[in-house]
Amino acid sequence: MTAPWRTTTVGAECDFRGGGTSSTSVGGTGVNIKSLNQQTLSSLRIPYPHRSIQEAVVARLESISQETQRLESIYRQKLAGLESLKKSLLHQAFNGQL
Repeated sequence: MTAPWRTTTVGAECDFRGGGTSSTSVGGTGVNIKSLNQQTLSSLRIPYPHRSIQEAVVARLESISQETQRLESIYRQKLAGLESLKKSLLHQAFNGQL
């Protein structure tokens, strides 16, 4: 069984989305933090989830995004309906029809 989390170093190439590889490199001699240099950063181990977990997370987020868009559409339709009802009621009230 494969562990759900893997680790890589900052300087190593790693595929986070499946669309290619990403390599992080730090230039210069530091980033204004004492003792933080390229060698230190290159040896940092960064955990990231197994590819199947990444894909499951992406699929879930896409599903949530679609549902959010659907709900937003319904919300806008309801707001338009309420605005129409308001105009109709005001028209009827000013014409003595209520």
